[in-house]
Amino acid sequence: IEILNDKITTKNIINYIKNKKKKINISKKSFILGCGGHALTVADILLENSWDLQGFCAKNKNELGNKILNSYTVIAYDKDILNLKKKGILTAFIGVGHATSNTLRKDKFEFLSKKNFILPKLISKKSFVSNNSIIGDGTVILPGAVIGPNVRIGNNCVINYNSVICHDSVIENHVHLTPNSTIAGGCTIGESSIIGMCSTVLNSIKIGKNCLAHNNTSVAVNLKNNHEINRKGKIFKRKNN
Repeated sequence: IEILNDKITTKNIINYIKNKKKKINISKKSFILGCGGHALTVADILLENSWDLQGFCAKNKNELGNKILNSYTVIAYDKDILNLKKKGILTAFIGVGHATSNTLRKDKFEFLSKKNFILPKLISKKSFVSNNSIIGDGTVILPGAVIGPNVRIGNNCVINYNSVICHDSVIENHVHLTPNSTIAGGCTIGESSIIGMCSTVLNSIKIGKNCLAHNNTSVAVNLKNNHEINRKGKIFKRKNN
């Protein structure tokens, strides 16, 4: 809002609201980077939301033409990916994920961002997301997920099947909440951390960067950066991942 002589006028406010309501036109013509199981899950949500899925991008050239899902095939490979832009396919969705490390997903997100691909958030219609929460670019929210009010989710996260994030929690960039994980109110999950299946993070707990909570773990203590916790509550330094 432009402030003149320390005053905010009615016109300033009206113009600000109008600008906030303007939507950037994003091409529906899109592709998925990756060809594995997570890519299929992303494809389901894309089609559910009426995106114009052109096909998939694989790792190697010899995968071109492979059928991935119904009539959708591999239309590009990693070293050829910039040619998609020449064809007007500018919108990308990342279909790679891992249960113990988000390094590859983070690398792909940063590469596509630098090459000026569009990386929208993707939210399943079968999830619940509070209107009072913020979701970052490239984040995927799968069916059954529940996101409460005043939650902030960063870029390039995966909020997997039936995950729950309660009110006032912060999920930083490149985090993976695996199926049926639960984050209580007022928690912080640091960048590139992973919360295992059926794990719970208790109220107001803070988890640092690049941490891992094993499956079926109750996290009742704060975790420093680069640590993991198993279901017996043992905490130890993470190995290189």
